Amino acid sequence: VAVTLAPLVFFKYYDVWVGLSGPLLARVLPPALYQTFVNLLAPVGLSFYTFQLVGYLVDVYRGRHPAERSLLRYALYAAFFPKLIQGPIERSDNLLAQLKDIEALHAFDWDRLTAGAYEVLWGLFLKMVLADRLAAFVDPIFGNVAAYGSVQLIAASLGYTLQLYLDFSGYMYIAQGVARCFGFTLLDNFAAPYFASSTGDFWRRWHISLSRWLRDYVYIPLGGSRAGRARHLGNILAVMLLSGVWHGSTWNFVVWGLLHGLYQVAGVLTRPARQALYQKYNVRTGTFGFRLGQRLCTFCLVSFAWIFFRAATLPDALTMVARIATRWNPWVLFDGSFTAGWAGVEGAVFWLGLGLVLCADILREKRGAAFPAWLQGQNLPFRWAVCLGLAAAVAVFGMYGVAFDASQFLYFQF
Repeated sequence: VAVTLAPLVFFKYYDVWVGLSGPLLARVLPPALYQTFVNLLAPVGLSFYTFQLVGYLVDVYRGRHPAERSLLRYALYAAFFPKLIQGPIERSDNLLAQLKDIEALHAFDWDRLTAGAYEVLWGLFLKMVLADRLAAFVDPIFGNVAAYGSVQLIAASLGYTLQLYLDFSGYMYIAQGVARCFGFTLLDNFAAPYFASSTGDFWRRWHISLSRWLRDYVYIPLGGSRAGRARHLGNILAVMLLSGVWHGSTWNFVVWGLLHGLYQVAGVLTRPARQALYQKYNVRTGTFGFRLGQRLCTFCLVSFAWIFFRAATLPDALTMVARIATRWNPWVLFDGSFTAGWAGVEGAVFWLGLGLVLCADILREKRGAAFPAWLQGQNLPFRWAVCLGLAAAVAVFGMYGVAFDASQFLYFQF
């Protein structure tokens, strides 16, 4: 495990190593060799397949899965291209088990191909029509926080909350769709995360493969919730801090992970008091209004934490939070100076698309079915109408072209 993690630690914190050792190396190394060292590029997808291989090693060690004797099959498991750069972080009992039956797959299967195509098309719509359009609004504000007041900053933070979800889930649908075309089923990575009723519930719905990896290979080995109350809370903080450090080496990621850890610790500590309060005042916790309040509260907490995740540095994040609290400018909502830059048809397509995503998440919440899988079960005319509509939206309103600076998938940097 240490040998497997070593390249990730080196490249993940490469800037730190260069900062610490750079002056010394500049003196002792020839200039050409020194330039080679400071300009090293990290392998694509290093984080994701490192975590996947660590999981494989632990599973074999624990006896949950036999060691793979085929180097070719193991290499395909490690570097299966659809999920390489952003996951999901696969498990040996899912993808590797499917690879062992690869000879049984038919070379061509129409149903398999169409099911994968639905997922790819839906992912392209989420990424190109919605996420990248939000990026054009969010990026300038986060790039110059000091120039904006509270209304713009709140709008940008909420916009990034949606952008990250649409961007990351869009990639996942594309990866799952491409894999399905070849006959493989990848793990689900999202389950309507912004419908979560608590931050703990949010992490059971968001980036599910990473959350389960941290649970199985870090949280439970540390003792989980069975090691006493103080140890339990410490384990939660440790896992969330590790999640923050994994995402980046700067302090804003540490604060982001710490915030999510503190959210969950506060939830555990206040649970008895909250339950007593509900009983005393006869609060009906099963009502729609109560559940809606829980979800809105969780959404606000998660959106606040995303500010630290998105900001370039911790001072930028703190400046944004301070300006949200002190630089109130509600008049921009009425004097016409605040606009997202979408007018007419573009704006209508964006809001209709966002409404479609909301309906898709409601479908996932109520029936447990992703939108592409639900679409595949509908009648042919309806399927064609939806697919043609999505394809037209991507072709006409997708953010691409000569004048557009294409936005890479956000989780590519991790």
